[in-house]
Amino acid sequence: VEPLAKAGHVIIRIRPNNSDYKKLLLQVQDDGIAHDTVQTINFGIGLSNIQERLTTLFGTEGYLEINSNDPNPGVTVSIHLPWLTNKNL
Repeated sequence: VEPLAKAGHVIIRIRPNNSDYKKLLLQVQDDGIAHDTVQTINFGIGLSNIQERLTTLFGTEGYLEINSNDPNPGVTVSIHLPWLTNKNL
């Protein structure tokens, strides 16, 4: 939302993944940049570090993705994690 001249909105969701209740889905959604700008977002050092840590901790079950809110402006960043219980710790 930072490049906007007006106030923006951010929605944070944490819930079980709808398709697989053995996974946790964390999402941050905004109404900032236009959907066509999402194509130019790359995984810089910060996002690459997050992806690397998710892979190190959770293998293929932990990953990050960035999607456009197309046709609406903004981006949704999703982090997928396995559902952990005390037995897993």
